[in-house]
Amino acid sequence: SPSEKRGAYRLALTWALRALALRPGDARLTSTVLQLLVRAEEGERAATVVREILERPVPLARIGPQLLAALRALGQTNATD
Repeated sequence: SPSEKRGAYRLALTWALRALALRPGDARLTSTVLQLLVRAEEGERAATVVREILERPVPLARIGPQLLAALRALGQTNATD
């Protein structure tokens, strides 16, 4: 069911964020976190996670598409609130 998938993505996002805390400059892991953020439909956490990612030493060219998708999802979430 869709809610079960969101729950699985949210759990994966939690673990990915823990891994990112250990490897803050990892562009591949950052991309994964952003993808999971969109899939998990975590509007409440999205702004915080995106802000934290932008504060990290990650080349924006490597995470650009995923960052854009996360920002779009955040914008859609805010538009429906």
